[in-house]
Amino acid sequence: MNSSEDKDFTDGNWAATCLVIAALLFAAPLDLPYGYYTFLRWAVSLMSVAAAFRLQAPLGLTFGAIAILYNPLIIVGLSKATWTPINIVVGFIFLVALPKLKEDKKSS
Repeated sequence: MNSSEDKDFTDGNWAATCLVIAALLFAAPLDLPYGYYTFLRWAVSLMSVAAAFRLQAPLGLTFGAIAILYNPLIIVGLSKATWTPINIVVGFIFLVALPKLKEDKKSS
C-alpha cells in the first residue's frame, strides 16, 4: 500500500471510527449484555492508544489515560453508576478531539 492509499484510508475512516466509538460510549448507560461492555473496552482502549500516539500533550496524555482506564486486560472495577458519567465524558472527548485528530494527520 503506498502512502497516498494509506492517507486516504486513514483520513476516511478516522472520523467514522471516532463517531462510532462515541456512539458506543453514549449507548453504554443502557441495560446491555456484558459482552457489549467487553467489546466497548477493547474498542475504546485500542482507539485511545492510536489517538495517544497521534496527538501531542495534553490531548495525547488524555487519550493515554483513557486507554489505561478502559484497558480490557487489567479491568478497572467500577459500578455502573460510576461508569455512566465516565462513558459520557469520554464520548464527548472523542467528539471534541475529532477535528484535532484529523488536523494532526494532515500535518504529518
